Amino acid sequence: MSARPVVKFFVMLTLLGSVAVVAWAWGSGYRIYTVRTGSMEPSYHVGDAVLVRPIKGTTVAGQVITFRPSASVGLVTHRVVSVDGDHIVTKGDANDTADPWTVNSSMVQGRVVSRLPDFGYVFVFLKQSMGVGGLIASLLATLLLWQLCFPEEKEDPTVTMPAPVPLFVPRPPAVGTEYAVTQDASGRRHVLAVTRGDGPRATRNPPRW
Repeated sequence: MSARPVVKFFVMLTLLGSVAVVAWAWGSGYRIYTVRTGSMEPSYHVGDAVLVRPIKGTTVAGQVITFRPSASVGLVTHRVVSVDGDHIVTKGDANDTADPWTVNSSMVQGRVVSRLPDFGYVFVFLKQSMGVGGLIASLLATLLLWQLCFPEEKEDPTVTMPAPVPLFVPRPPAVGTEYAVTQDASGRRHVLAVTRGDGPRATRNPPRW
């Protein structure tokens, strides 16, 4: 058995599984954001990506949350230092003082559940037009490499047709007449009646057998 169908099956299975996982995570509220400042050093570095999911239950001190304090500031990922009702005080691990704003639950996008080292650069790159072109070029190069490593096995188009072979009838023929069966290149059979003195001719009513 060729290795090409097996490898192709596992590659397709992996791609479909990845798409299914991404679709499920997105539908469940998971998001990925890029760390752009060093306010959370040494926990999170510039260029890291953080995986954020919706908070289930209440926000507690010690959690790292992503929130939007205002439209002008944008998204911020800081640690919760205290919670007083619906008022959440946050602070960057590298900062000496707490943030100047007070966060409420409506501003919170979710809680950080995982750190993806240096993946933030990848997401920033893909958001640019050059990044999209590079991704397409990489996919085309991968397809070309696949064709080189696993060339498609083509069937031989040559078809050998059987040569005409006379098939003689063993039964006794009628008096003065002999019958013969021939087969042409397409496989069709023809019944011929041969009469002594007249030469071969096709019979209208060939015998049945």
